[in-house]
Amino acid sequence: MKQHITKEQWDEITDKEKIIFTSEFTTYNSKTPNIGQMIEFLGGAVGDYDLEILGNNTGWSLWQSLGLRDENRKRLSYEDELCDALWEAVKYHLNE
Repeated sequence: MKQHITKEQWDEITDKEKIIFTSEFTTYNSKTPNIGQMIEFLGGAVGDYDLEILGNNTGWSLWQSLGLRDENRKRLSYEDELCDALWEAVKYHLNE
């Protein structure tokens, strides 16, 4: 299981977005974000929304929902790797 995004993935976002992401942490020593940092960032980024991380034998889905009704759910990403699914969700929230 991949623990960090790649340098190429990190370079998909702007310098301003990198500052926004890294400013969420009192110490940020990584060259690229890891799974724990992305979960922590998303925990603050989603605000009033619930974030669901669902895994099965084919991959990982991240869902954002407001309340318990299915029509309020939005799938943010679906990837083979949890790390990649989290990264797609981070990019989504950085662009909101």
